[in-house]
Amino acid sequence: MYTIGTHYSLPTAEQKSMSKLEQRLRSFQNGAVVVEAASYSILQQLGKLERPFLTVLEESLLGFLEEEYGIVL
Repeated sequence: MYTIGTHYSLPTAEQKSMSKLEQRLRSFQNGAVVVEAASYSILQQLGKLERPFLTVLEESLLGFLEEEYGIVL
């Protein structure tokens, strides 16, 4: 569903950041949450990022979706 770019060559702190993002995105799958098409598209695009951080807008969108779908980490 959502994949994260390969991050094996990143420094340790960045690997941890990418792993946390991956965990957040996978929580939508693991919770068997059925998301709307627009939400799915946003999650899919966030999963394609190849950088270890989210912009303020991306973080806001992901936080909103987590809240909207009741995702708690």
